[in-house]
Amino acid sequence: MPLPPLALCTWILMGAAFHPALASSHCAPADEICAFLQAATRKNLAQHPHWLRLGHWRKTLQDRYLSEVDGPSFFLSPRGKRDPEAELLATLSGFFNPPGSIQPDGASHPICRFPARFLWLSEQLRFDPQRIRLPSCPKLEQYLALLQPEAATLVFSAYYLNNPASAFGHTFLRIHKANASTLGARRILLDMGIDYSATVDTNNGLLYALGGLTGRFHGVFRRLPYYYKVREYNDFESRDLFEYELNLRPRELLMLVFHLWELGETYFDYFYLSENCSYHILGALEVANPDLALLSHVAWPTIPADTVKALFENPGLVKGVTFRPSQRNQLRKRLQGLSFGEVQAVEQVAANPQAFALGGYSAGQKVRILDAAIDLVDTRHARELLLEAPAGKPSEAAARKQTLLERRAELRVPSQKLEFELDQRTMPHLGHGSSMLGLGAGMSHQDGSFVTLSSRLAIHDLLDPPQGYPELSQIEFFPFRLEYFPADSRLRLQEWNFVRVISIVPWEHFEKKISWKMFFGVRDMTDQGCADCLAAHLGIGGGLALSWGSQDQVTWFATGDFQASGHQKLSGLGEGPVRLGFGPSTGLRIRLGSRLVTLVSAEWNYFPIQNPSSVWRAQVGLRLGVFKQLALDAVGSLQPGDPRLALSTRVYF
Repeated sequence: MPLPPLALCTWILMGAAFHPALASSHCAPADEICAFLQAATRKNLAQHPHWLRLGHWRKTLQDRYLSEVDGPSFFLSPRGKRDPEAELLATLSGFFNPPGSIQPDGASHPICRFPARFLWLSEQLRFDPQRIRLPSCPKLEQYLALLQPEAATLVFSAYYLNNPASAFGHTFLRIHKANASTLGARRILLDMGIDYSATVDTNNGLLYALGGLTGRFHGVFRRLPYYYKVREYNDFESRDLFEYELNLRPRELLMLVFHLWELGETYFDYFYLSENCSYHILGALEVANPDLALLSHVAWPTIPADTVKALFENPGLVKGVTFRPSQRNQLRKRLQGLSFGEVQAVEQVAANPQAFALGGYSAGQKVRILDAAIDLVDTRHARELLLEAPAGKPSEAAARKQTLLERRAELRVPSQKLEFELDQRTMPHLGHGSSMLGLGAGMSHQDGSFVTLSSRLAIHDLLDPPQGYPELSQIEFFPFRLEYFPADSRLRLQEWNFVRVISIVPWEHFEKKISWKMFFGVRDMTDQGCADCLAAHLGIGGGLALSWGSQDQVTWFATGDFQASGHQKLSGLGEGPVRLGFGPSTGLRIRLGSRLVTLVSAEWNYFPIQNPSSVWRAQVGLRLGVFKQLALDAVGSLQPGDPRLALSTRVYF
C-alpha cells in the first residue's frame, strides 16, 4: 500500500541528512505541504535559536540536544525530546491535519496545542491564511478570554525562611487583564498570576529536600487570579512583593501567552537549585522575545533574586518597578504615630469589637484605631479569614472582622491613605551577587600567621551589605572556610556547612515570634576533647530578639542552643564518638551605615559528663561594602588560648 503524499514527503525529509537529493526529487512542486517541509529544511529552522527555545532544547556535554521538558505530551514526534528536527517536521505535518481530527492520544489539534509554534512557523514559512484550514480551539479561546492579555509583569516575592520552598524568594508572572477597571481605577487584583512550582506529595521535610534536589517532583505552570497570589504571599506569609513591569510589544506578549498555554499542558522535573520557579519563567520570556538573553546571566544555583537582576542585563526590558507591602508592613505603618493608649485600644477592640467602646476618642482617632484593628485581624488570622466554620458559618475571625468593618462604616470619615516609598535598600535587583569568594590573611596566637579562603554558593549573611536582602535574615548554601599556615605548610578546613540559617524576628507588641537558627555540616574542633578533628556538626537554637532605631538599625538577639558533633576521636558521652551540648548564645548587630555593618556575638556550650565539660567563644566582625560586588571584612575572635584576627576581601558574583 503506497504511503500518503504527506507521510512520504516527511519520511524523505527526515532522511535528507543522509540523502539530500531525495527531497527535491520526490516532493512534487504542487504539493503545498511538501513544499513547506522542504522550505523548513532548506532554511534549517530546526537549528534556529527561536525554535530551540520553543522546545527548551539545550546542548548536552556530548554536543547533542535534549529538551528540558519532561512531559511526553509536549512532543508530537517520538524522538522530539532529543531531536529538534524530527519535532519540527512532525509539528508542520500536524498543522495540516484536518480541522476536526483528534490525535491518537486523544489530544486536540496541534494548532490548538501549540499556538506559539504555529505563530512562529507561520511567520517563517509565510502560511497563506486563506489556505490554512484553522481548527476550532474552544479551550484555547477560553484561556485567552480569561487572560485578556494587555501587558506582563514579573513579580518577586521576598524571602520567607519558614518555608524551605521560598527561603530564596519566589518569582512568578502577572498578566495584566485588559479593561480590568472599576470606576476608572485599574484593579490589578483582577489580573492573572502564572507561576511555576513543584507538585509536592509529601509533608516530610527530609523527603521534600531530597526530592527537590534530585528532580523527583513534577514542576508545572499554574494559573491563579492575582488576588490569590497576593493573599498567599502578602497576607499569609507577610512577604513584600516587588513588581517589574516588562516592556513587551503586542506580538511578544501574544507569543508569551501562547507559550505559557503550551507549557501548562506538560511538566518539567523540578530541581530546587536549577530548574526552579525562576529558571523556567525566564525561559518563557526568552520565547516571547528572541533577542532577550536571560538564562545566560543566571548561574548555578539559580536564585530568584539573581533572575530579577538578569532582567536589567537587557536594557529597556523593565518599564518600571512598583512595591506591594506585606500585610504586616501595612499594620506597622498604621501603628506609626499612635500613642501608647491608642495602641492598647487597637489590641482591645480587635479582640472584642462589639464590647470595647471608643467613647473617649475623637472621630479621627477612632478611624485610626479601627483601621489598625482591621489590619491586625487580617495579619493574625489571614488563613482563618478564608475558611468557613462548620454548618457554613463564617469563622470567628471573619465574624470579628465583619463587626469591625461595620463599626468603621458608621464613621463617615475617609481613612488616611497608606503611602509607601519604594525603598532602594530593599529592592532585590540592587543587592550584591548571591555567590561569594573571599581571600584574606590573619594572625592566630596559637598557630601564627595564616591565609584564609572562604566561599559560598548562595546567598547572604548578617554582615553582608544589606541592600536588596532581608535586614535580619541569613541563609548560606555550602559556605566553607579554609586556612593555610605557611610556617608548617599546613592546610586546614575550618568549617563547611550544607546550609546555615539565622532568622531574627524582633519581639514587638503585636508580633511575638521566635527567632531561630540552624546549621549542619563539618567543623574543625579546636578544644582538648578532639584537637584538629574535622567532626560532623549540627546545631539548632531558638530565642528572642529586640530592635531599636529606624528599620531595625540596632538588634540584639539571644537563643538557647543545642549542638551535636560526631567524630571517632571525640571524647563524648560514655567516652563515645558523639558529643552533645547545650547553652546560650547572644549577638548584637548594628547597621552603622548603608554599607557598613558590625556584629558582636558570643556563645557558651555545656557538655555534661564529657570532656571538655564546656567551651566558649566570642567574635566581633566589621564589614564595609566598598562597591556592590566588593566588601572589606575584619573579624576578631576569642576562644580559650587562641585570640585571632583576620582581614579579608570578599567578592560577590
